[in-house]
Amino acid sequence: MVDSPLFLLGAGFNADAAAQVGPLNGTKRLGERIPIDARYPLVGNLWSICFDLTPPPECESIEERFATAIASKDHSRIRES
Repeated sequence: MVDSPLFLLGAGFNADAAAQVGPLNGTKRLGERIPIDARYPLVGNLWSICFDLTPPPECESIEERFATAIASKDHSRIRES
């Protein structure tokens, strides 16, 4: 098992599919139904979640910003997502 984050950026990953599906529920061992939060951050939200930037810069992509953070060993930005 790989213990590192996986980012899926690009076509098809900028929409919240969970919003289209509706509420999801799981079941605990004793039969109790619990809601499952299946949402994930949208690409546009990563600027504020990971880098405290609103609005995002016009001359840099989120991929470039993550690459810079990874190159400088700033893994806190990835953990925020």
